[in-house]
Amino acid sequence: MFCSRSIRFLATRLPVRAAPIQSGALVVRSSNAQLRLFQSSPALLKKQKHKLHDPKTSHPPSADKSTPQTDLDLNEEIAGLTKGIEALKTKLQAQITKLRTHTRNDPSVLENIQVELHVKTDAATAGHKPGAIAKEKVHLRDIAHVIPGRERTITVMVYDHANVKRIVSALQSPPHNMSPTISTQDPLKIDIPLPPPTKQDRLKTADLIQADSERALIDLRELRQTVRKRIKGGAGRPDDVLKAEKKLDALIKDATDQFKKITDAGKKTVLEG
Repeated sequence: MFCSRSIRFLATRLPVRAAPIQSGALVVRSSNAQLRLFQSSPALLKKQKHKLHDPKTSHPPSADKSTPQTDLDLNEEIAGLTKGIEALKTKLQAQITKLRTHTRNDPSVLENIQVELHVKTDAATAGHKPGAIAKEKVHLRDIAHVIPGRERTITVMVYDHANVKRIVSALQSPPHNMSPTISTQDPLKIDIPLPPPTKQDRLKTADLIQADSERALIDLRELRQTVRKRIKGGAGRPDDVLKAEKKLDALIKDATDQFKKITDAGKKTVLEG
């Protein structure tokens, strides 16, 4: 206890001079060259913890619009091209079949033929008294059902027996000049053999087939341009894009050859009959 009191007494009696204040420390010098150093430290900031990514409060990094196109995407483009080619091929075949059928036993050849009927009037009409017989023209399809028969044969099923003879008369008269035959087994059935198409008819049909083929090729070129634009517009690897383009060109070439074979076969069938 005596020592502590003596230290406090000396501290009050000794002269003190302030030393130059340095950054971050306070220095006090005494006459007996004793050095007392009071260190001051800057306040430390509280260390912040790294926040975990919260999908509800934070926004994920925006996707780069130039994300490279994957091999799967390119394969899908080629698969879509294949489906498009098959659709065009099926359409062309259906059109050619329809044109070939039209030259043989197309029901529309007869459906629009006009048949003159004798109709009893129920009331007074222009030039007719009630109960008088008036003439009226109707389409064959309105009074009968036209059915494609065997090769170059059409069958007509009449709804009303009273109209059978009138239909036969209409088919026999110019410009149709057909040779209808009433079935012996069914009095409502009329069989009509169609005359063979003329050379002019065959050439006209062949021209129509060629026109349908050219339209199919135009659709094929447009399909190629669309798919090529999508492939080149992506950011796929150059090797993958080049590979897809080569596959595209091979498919288009093969489809063009197939369309030509289908067209030539259809025209040959029509011209040779």
